[in-house]
Formats: sequence, C-alpha cells, structure tokens
Amino acid sequence: MDALTSLVTALAAGAAVVLKPTVEQAVNDSYSALKGLIQRKYARVSLDQLEANPRSKSRQGVVEEDLAAAGIDKDAEVLQQAQTLLDTLQRQTLETAAAIGVALTDIEGAALSIRRVTATGAGVTVEHAKLSGDITIEDVQAGGPGGTRPNAQRQPVSRRLPNSSSTTSPSAVISPSAG
Repeated sequence: MDALTSLVTALAAGAAVVLKPTVEQAVNDSYSALKGLIQRKYARVSLDQLEANPRSKSRQGVVEEDLAAAGIDKDAEVLQQAQTLLDTLQRQTLETAAAIGVALTDIEGAALSIRRVTATGAGVTVEHAKLSGDITIEDVQAGGPGGTRPNAQRQPVSRRLPNSSSTTSPSAVISPSAG
C-alpha cells in the first residue's frame, strides 16, 4: 500500500471508529493527533467530507486528491502519525475480537446459526437483523471482567425463534444461560 493510500485508510478508519460511542480513548487520541497535525500543517485540506461519511469511496477519493495536491504523502511526520493510528486501530480490533466473540450488524437472511464461541466479554451480539427462519446459537463461552466465566460448565445455549415472514432484532446480546 502506498503512503497516500495508507494515510487515507487511516483517516477513514479513524473517522469511522471515533463516531462510535464505545471508541477506546487511545484510538480517539491517535485520530485527533493525526487530524490536528493535518489541520495545522495543511489548512487547505478539509477532512469534513470524510468525517461525514468515512465509508464513502467517493469522499475518500476527494480527500486523497486534496492530500496528494498538498504533497502530504512526502511528510514523514504525518505518515508516522498515520501509522501510529493504524497500529492503534489494529490493537483495538484484536482486543475487541477477544472480548466479543461474534458481532453481527445489519444482517439479512433466511436463518442464523452460531456455534462454539469463546470470548472474555459478550459472547454474541446481533444488531439490526432481519431473518425469516430459525436462529440457533449454541455453546457460547463468555466471561465477565477479570476473566470470570459465568458458564464454566459449558452449558449449551440455544435460542430458537419460531418461523415467521420476518424477525427483526434492533439490538440483542445473547450470552449463555441456564435454560
């Protein structure tokens, strides 16, 4: 990945993550440092469009053009800060993956089946799901803070919703239970 693409990737990923209410302070600090550095050194480059919709390829393209025109891809300080942000995001992703076994958002399908999940936090989270068939979630190992494991006996978990034309779940966290 070239320097300019890495920079835009870091900015887009950082902007997307800091919009979430659960963002880690280290990610927020790293993104703010990169954004502030760009604003100080390259005042004519606006990141507002990218922050409004970080996943938009066209907005990423506009910001990339502006950054290239400013010659920012040759600025070692900015590129180092972008790499710091990417490293911080990667660390958070790995930590989050361990804490949340399976996290699904905005899914649509006929059925959902999840088995054998181990996590230190919530075992399975599902948000905004539209499913027309069965939902089966089994053998979830989830622990609380400090590594406690509320289901140390590996009790299988199964949640089954009756067939219907559409089952919508705006937000659900499914963790092991006794029954």
